[in-house]
Amino acid sequence: MFLLGNISKKFIQVGSARVAFFEKGEGRPIVFIHGLPTSSFLWRGVMETARSKFKCLAPDLLGMGDTEVAPDQDFSMPAQAEMIRGFLDALKIPRAAIVAHDQGGACAQIFATRFPRMVSHLILVDSVAYDSWPVFEVRRMQRWLKIPPAVWALNLALRIDRIKVVKFMFRKLVFNQAVLSEEVMAEYSRTIGADPERRERFRRFVLAGDGQYTLAAAPLLAKFDRPTMIVWGAEDKVLPVSWGERLYREIPGARRFELVPGAGHLVPEEKPEVLGRLIIDFLSSI
Repeated sequence: MFLLGNISKKFIQVGSARVAFFEKGEGRPIVFIHGLPTSSFLWRGVMETARSKFKCLAPDLLGMGDTEVAPDQDFSMPAQAEMIRGFLDALKIPRAAIVAHDQGGACAQIFATRFPRMVSHLILVDSVAYDSWPVFEVRRMQRWLKIPPAVWALNLALRIDRIKVVKFMFRKLVFNQAVLSEEVMAEYSRTIGADPERRERFRRFVLAGDGQYTLAAAPLLAKFDRPTMIVWGAEDKVLPVSWGERLYREIPGARRFELVPGAGHLVPEEKPEVLGRLIIDFLSSI
């Protein structure tokens, strides 16, 4: 199992799931929520920066990373939001700042609108929103993953060279391809395709992606007045900056919009120190 510095993942029981998470630092809590096709590993660099001021917690979502789930586990975003609520309850944390990326942003929007008292601040980073998702590549993957021969072919490819397959998935997500090192791809590919159970969980997680949830949350998000910051990679080719600008306009609590130069969709992977400093500044000033 991957170690974050010298810290190994912890586990905590949340309902029927055994949720894996990283924990670093002391102080006011921040919960970092990843998206597709990543895991809590995405936040390692950001946490290394933010840990100097805050208690950083990064769980693996249901169906991803090292979180252990029941065979019939619901992987939808409302179920993920309920897991985050249970995660905080299990840790006896009544309120936290929520930082979320990509599909994790859908989870965060649902969580923030259903449990606003548990949110001190909301930070959305290159987040899905409204009807912006699933994006074309994910819709295409969803179609393939419903066809048994295609599922068989993907499983075979992951068995033969899962690092190469996962690196292909990531190629459009970054502006600087150099960040997709062998070590980084080895960890992401481990959590996605190291064994049949993980591959099936990944398939089901992909199929659970549905923009209906953020569309349903939008009217409530338009009333959300907790301090909110929107952060976007200037070179994001997956979710254009216009989606972030719309979130900034339509969330009453939105105080800052930050564009990160030289970063694509995976800002936490490409510019972790920049993002970490933005988070520290925002949470410390408001």
